[in-house]
Amino acid sequence: MKRILLVLSLIIGVAVSAQQNLLFEIQHTLNGQAFTPGDQGQNNMGDDFNVYRLEYYISRIALIHDGGQEIELPDTYLLVDGSQTFSQLLGSFSITQLEAVRFAIGVDSARNYLDPASWPMAHPLAPKSPSMHWGWTAGYRFAVMEGNSGVGLGQNYEFHALGGKNFTYQTIQTNGVSDNGDLVIRLFADYAEAFYNIPLDQGMIQHGQDDEAAEFLGNFSVRVFKSSEGNGPVASILEQDSKSVRVFPNPAARQVKVDASDLAASIDRFEWVNNQGATLASGKFSEGGIETPAVSGIYFLNLYSGSTLVAVKKVLVQR
Repeated sequence: MKRILLVLSLIIGVAVSAQQNLLFEIQHTLNGQAFTPGDQGQNNMGDDFNVYRLEYYISRIALIHDGGQEIELPDTYLLVDGSQTFSQLLGSFSITQLEAVRFAIGVDSARNYLDPASWPMAHPLAPKSPSMHWGWTAGYRFAVMEGNSGVGLGQNYEFHALGGKNFTYQTIQTNGVSDNGDLVIRLFADYAEAFYNIPLDQGMIQHGQDDEAAEFLGNFSVRVFKSSEGNGPVASILEQDSKSVRVFPNPAARQVKVDASDLAASIDRFEWVNNQGATLASGKFSEGGIETPAVSGIYFLNLYSGSTLVAVKKVLVQR
């Protein structure tokens, strides 16, 4: 009997010890340096800018652990303010080995079109000042950046990006870091990457869900975040490996063409994947052109050589 009690106590002890607090932390940076509002940066096009307002939503967080198991947190919404240190307790979980975190920038369709006044004042989705809500029809502003840009920082820019079609998941491989017994998902966000390939030399006002506003949110999904180990989103890793492949036009209407003349492998198959990771269409690759998905939005074009995925290109479809 004593032996049985001892075994049970050991089992219970292991179960209790496996429970640990898990925190979600974001380190704000600009061109790889610690960021505070007003700091000046430069995008990949050489355009100077500073940042005075920076806010965005994170939702639909999922913890991937212990051989691909998933813990989804559908009721967790985070409002990140670049002017404040960000560290949020997600809860206490039985996780032996964290493997990755999945999340989206913005507010999912289940909550995006609800009245902000229906939430308690302290909730991230409650009314904010300045506002993070565009209206009942359009929903929340997913991400906001404002400041000055161009020569001598003499121009104004504003990006208020939104739209359910731009709600995109990203998965970042990370084991987390241990901090005083807590498990911490520590991400580094480089906000200069939000303006990748977006010209700011003449300033720019983008309020909405299309054009550069959509590209801005796309950059948040594949370029801005890295784990403490230096891992970017899975799709962005493949995009880095496929620089020798060009997809045009992009943005595209009804068809895209692929120039893979500098790619060592031969492409024989394609897939269109939406921002939830679902395959929408697939087929035999043709240099003559590939028909785009029927609904406007951001998609990933997966290109295969046999069974090997050799390139992933992000495409903005504007039907």
